[in-house]
Amino acid sequence: MRSSALLSSIALCFFIYFCSNKQIEYSSPDHFKINETQYIIESAAFVKLTGPSFFNNLNGLIFATDGVSFSSLDDKVLSLKGKGKILGFIIYSSEKETLNEGVHFMNLRPPYSEGDIAIGFYTLDWEEDKGSVFYDENEGPGLLSGKLTVTKEGKQTSISFKCTDEDGRLITGVFKGDLLKNLSYNTDHIDYED
Repeated sequence: MRSSALLSSIALCFFIYFCSNKQIEYSSPDHFKINETQYIIESAAFVKLTGPSFFNNLNGLIFATDGVSFSSLDDKVLSLKGKGKILGFIIYSSEKETLNEGVHFMNLRPPYSEGDIAIGFYTLDWEEDKGSVFYDENEGPGLLSGKLTVTKEGKQTSISFKCTDEDGRLITGVFKGDLLKNLSYNTDHIDYED
């Protein structure tokens, strides 16, 4: 009798533990982690890069934390306002208005294939007054390897990623929601040599 009560107690503990973990998993907010430090994603945007020919078919996927807001002028040119943390991926894609579903891998050397991540970056102290939006002013450590997975359900885009930066830190994240779209960012000021 004692052994069945003990087994029932153990089973109940496992059930409670499993259910509590599932609840946390589903209720956790959109975020990215650098090593084990978590940052909450407040907004995300998919942006078409314009300018020199090298940037043809390159798009930015940008995540911003509290304190940073996306804005655009009437001509849909992206600007970021405020101070906070940003994380981004520059993705090669002929699709200009939406992020393609599938798995996107880091490929830091051209030529790029559809869906390749050409550049990944983040900064933990981005400020509107002293920084550019994208990885064009040495804004933070570059991402060297990893992948980003995109799925869609209706208007909702689900994104998860796992990468490693140039200092060996693990960067992971999840986002589910609507991406701001139909924005552009002019890259004429970036000094890039083919």
